[in-house]
Amino acid sequence: MDFFFELRNLTSNERVKLSQRSQTLGRHVDCDIVLDDEEASRQHARLEIKAGDIYLEDLGSTNGTYLNNREVRKVSKVVGGDIITIGEQSFLVLTPDVSGNDTIFGAKVAREASSFVVDKSEPEATSLRMAYPSPPGWTSNDQHAFGDASAADERQLSGLLKTRNVDESTAAAALMVTNGARKHTLFVLPKQSRSGRWTIGRSEDRDITIDEITVSNGHATVSVEDGNWRIEDNESTNGVKVNGGKTKSSPLNSGDRINVGDVELLFRSF
Repeated sequence: MDFFFELRNLTSNERVKLSQRSQTLGRHVDCDIVLDDEEASRQHARLEIKAGDIYLEDLGSTNGTYLNNREVRKVSKVVGGDIITIGEQSFLVLTPDVSGNDTIFGAKVAREASSFVVDKSEPEATSLRMAYPSPPGWTSNDQHAFGDASAADERQLSGLLKTRNVDESTAAAALMVTNGARKHTLFVLPKQSRSGRWTIGRSEDRDITIDEITVSNGHATVSVEDGNWRIEDNESTNGVKVNGGKTKSSPLNSGDRINVGDVELLFRSF
């Protein structure tokens, strides 16, 4: 077979050549690509090569399969430079035109590289320069758009806080939706909260109610203790991510991006 496709594990840096037309990924020893990851299902996902293209399918896994930070709900085409996330592991897709040695600019990539530097080429930029290849066809304008979008969200949040007179005297923190139908919805975590804990979920009795199908009734909890913020996943169906990395419990800092289901929230503490 003359096709060349590889997966590079972004944690171990190991490469796996896709040497068959169809390959399964999962925890079971009978899978073509065995994942030593308790978050992975026994038969988690399938990669299939058809007419020179790669397609990814989730096989009814418990924790989902993610392509470029979006859950795979149907068979999806994969291109060089895409990132597949299964459990705690992420894989960079390598093709003949993507060697894995190029650079991508972007604040939202499925999982962090082992090292990165903040891109300070523009004062407003909040993007990271990371060791991932640019997707095929990207231009410099596409690359800068990631940083520009991130900066725009920060400015939008600042504007909402100012117009609503929200500051450190009244609020402990704030969250703003950055995508979907509820984009720019603002949630304020009041300073007078006795518990220092706020629940996020679809249910109306949560402190932060997000009526979206991918959000569980009691999806997550944000808390603060001695000035240290944290988010915890409350065994939700679709999980919690912080800056693109799936987590059960993670510290939070101003500027972090939280995903609860398909909803992204920009976090700011005071």
